[in-house]
Amino acid sequence: MPPEPASQHLKTIAVVGGGLSGIAAALALARSGRFRVTLFEKAAGLGGLCAPVSIAGTVADRFYHVILASDRATIAFLAHLGLAGEIDWRTSRAGFYGRGRLVPFASTADFLRFPFRCPIVALLRTCRQAGQHQDHRRDCQ
Repeated sequence: MPPEPASQHLKTIAVVGGGLSGIAAALALARSGRFRVTLFEKAAGLGGLCAPVSIAGTVADRFYHVILASDRATIAFLAHLGLAGEIDWRTSRAGFYGRGRLVPFASTADFLRFPFRCPIVALLRTCRQAGQHQDHRRDCQ
């Protein structure tokens, strides 16, 4: 009688969700050599919140996602998947619109100059230091 294939001795495991975490989990389990992995995803494609969406014929990010040069773990994961060469590095031109104007929000300097910060942060710090715990959220409106 021929020996049984090694794959018949593998435990079967399911991973639910084909987002980045699900893909990473399924990949790690499969590469361990101990499991036969099935990845379940309800959408037509993989990617989860990172998958694109088509709106009136225009493809866009489902949610705002960026990869920065400092995101070493993400870049290493993409390289592990053989996708590092697919990263399209671009200069960010993100911004916020408020009070009738558009302000840049793509750098640390932009964050420090951000004009729409709510004064409540300073107010809450002052209240905590004074031992008061009142709700001043209405002051931000």
